Amino acid sequence: MKVYLTAGHTVINGKGTGVHSGTRDEAKEAAYLRDEIACYLERRNVTVIKDDVTTGFGRVMTWLNNTLTKSDTAIEIHFDASGSGGPNGCTAFVPINPTSHEEDLGRRLCKAIFEAAHIKPRGSNKGVRDEGFTFHKRLRFLHSPAVATNVLLEVCFITSDSDWNKYITNRDSIALMLSNSIYNHLKDRHNGKA
Repeated sequence: MKVYLTAGHTVINGKGTGVHSGTRDEAKEAAYLRDEIACYLERRNVTVIKDDVTTGFGRVMTWLNNTLTKSDTAIEIHFDASGSGGPNGCTAFVPINPTSHEEDLGRRLCKAIFEAAHIKPRGSNKGVRDEGFTFHKRLRFLHSPAVATNVLLEVCFITSDSDWNKYITNRDSIALMLSNSIYNHLKDRHNGKA
């Protein structure tokens, strides 16, 4: 089993194409967190494949479509945003008809963020929501291809000072806990427990 980690947005000339809130840059922070998670997983001999943040979204989706298999896990890292700055929390988005693996991994990812930084999972299903809850109603990443285990993780709200301060203060712990949750999911899945 391989883990594909993507940062969700492109970085062009040092600036991300995702959300910005003051000096906060979603794309750059997602790439940083992706790299930290990958380092922890690789230390445990997990094969991790990362996207190139200078490559456009369409090309990344084509690459994933041509590469992912049923045994692979793909996680895209994002930071949520709101115009009001009020909402907070973490969410793991899964397809409208998720597999048990996708729901399990989503719950584990949100639990890891809560345990590391006390950023609460959003919603009534321990932070797991289907893509129908999003503005777009369908997230292309979750279908690239649909046979893989796909989760899009919104770590916290980049527009919430409370979330962001918790995230920055506990960033290394979040990376470690997320890597542990991914590793344990893969192990349990291999042993038929997830």
